[in-house]
Amino acid sequence: MRTAGRSASLQRRLSRWRGFFYLVGALAVGTIMVLLITQQNPVDVMLSSMEAPVLSLQLILSARNGQFKAREEYQQFGQSLQLLPPGTFILEDDFLSCLASTATAAGGEFCLGILLEKDVLHFGLVVEENWSPSIFDAGKAVSRRFCTLKESVQCYGGPFCKEPNKSMTLVSAVTFVTLAQTHRSRTQQQIFDITLFREHAAQYWISGARTNQTHLECTGSRPLDSGVAFDGLYLAPQPAKVFSKIQLGALRSHDLTVPIVTPVDPSEFLYQLRTSNYVSCANLLSNRTFSLVEEDQEKLFRSRVRSLLRRIARILDEEMRVPWWLASGTCLGWYRQCDVIPYTMDVDIGMWIEDYRPEMIDVLQAKGFDLAYRLGKLNDSFQLSFVYKETKLDIYFFYKENDHVWNGATAYHAGQKFKYTFARFSPCRASLLDIIVRVPCQAEQYITANYGRNWTRPVEDWDWRVSPPNAKLNGFWTPEQRSDGVIYLNPKYYGKESALAETGLPLASDATVRDVSSSSTTPAMDVQTPADH
Repeated sequence: MRTAGRSASLQRRLSRWRGFFYLVGALAVGTIMVLLITQQNPVDVMLSSMEAPVLSLQLILSARNGQFKAREEYQQFGQSLQLLPPGTFILEDDFLSCLASTATAAGGEFCLGILLEKDVLHFGLVVEENWSPSIFDAGKAVSRRFCTLKESVQCYGGPFCKEPNKSMTLVSAVTFVTLAQTHRSRTQQQIFDITLFREHAAQYWISGARTNQTHLECTGSRPLDSGVAFDGLYLAPQPAKVFSKIQLGALRSHDLTVPIVTPVDPSEFLYQLRTSNYVSCANLLSNRTFSLVEEDQEKLFRSRVRSLLRRIARILDEEMRVPWWLASGTCLGWYRQCDVIPYTMDVDIGMWIEDYRPEMIDVLQAKGFDLAYRLGKLNDSFQLSFVYKETKLDIYFFYKENDHVWNGATAYHAGQKFKYTFARFSPCRASLLDIIVRVPCQAEQYITANYGRNWTRPVEDWDWRVSPPNAKLNGFWTPEQRSDGVIYLNPKYYGKESALAETGLPLASDATVRDVSSSSTTPAMDVQTPADH
């Protein structure tokens, strides 16, 4: 009986507190709703809710009002988006990084908030060659306040011009002020900056540059120079850019009247963005003024190089996504005469050692590149050479140090290691033989380091071991290391020397340290051709 009485007493006490528990639960649910809507600090919200239950309801109402205001801002932003020509896509890298990090529609909605915070929004638009900004007709509110950016382009057979050595005027961008918008209780006008892309070779989008020489023609305003304020906002110069064609899609939102066009794969776009800046060659010389080979041989070599570059670009860029660039003599020929150096008879490219993959050799061999040699180790002076349809491709791997980068090379006869040091550089896009390639952005600095200040003057006597001003002897591969496979020569191209190289025994044509240029025999295919690289 005592037990039953105690149980009844406990039930009466619980019933007295039941209403309180319901109230606390309701406040908790309200707090969670506030957190989801306002993203406020949970501790502050909980304390406020406990101190004054009525405040929870006020917070919910305030959050709903804020949501309505945000929806109004999105609607105003959507009205501005309607001013964009069809097909205009967003180019804001932090917005696309946000999209790349989320795979949900809710995540996409969250990323849209980034666009409202910006004073200048960057877009892209692929246009035809004869495109005109007349699309901003007089019927649009923005028509009195937009600028076209016109760039004078001197063409050296690059992607912008059909005729070499001709100049043309290229409309590279359109910039305009949007409709007035209310954002966070202040009225603002965003600038929409549209970079115009032209299609090249059916697989690339290329934009013009914006420099201090770019001329701006503005409606309803005086002409301005690039790099100055436009309606109080700064428009910075920007380089020309090249992208492989991007698949576009639409990001839709309940709060926007029109969708935002974005790359379907933001990660792919961001990967390209890192090396999308375009640089032009200097075109200081013509091949025919100093060529050491017959014109027919020169045309044949150029045709073979074009075929090789098109093939290697497809493999490394599209299939393996490995950034690479023109190196050594091929880079010199591109920059100095916007062409290949016909008497070098090979193609040189570079890549970072961290981008090497174990399957790279097998992939290239499966695509028609026959391995001619493999020299060095992954952590020291690694290099590869292939033969593709009678043209040799040398791949030099670059190593990053504190304030410089370097690549190595091996004289396989003597087992000597050589080191070539450069100031740090980053890869940019360029055009060689109508193929989109990469080169060091700081091209002249790179070439001067490798060929000296007289790189503009062709030379006939060039030894890759001692001629480059940045070359130095960097030790030797020991007989044990050579036996371990740091020197592999394909017997197809090097015959008996390939077997001797792997044993670690001296070769018949081994050079001495004091006279590294001497050689009594020449293999079927020299490892590095002593020519004007």
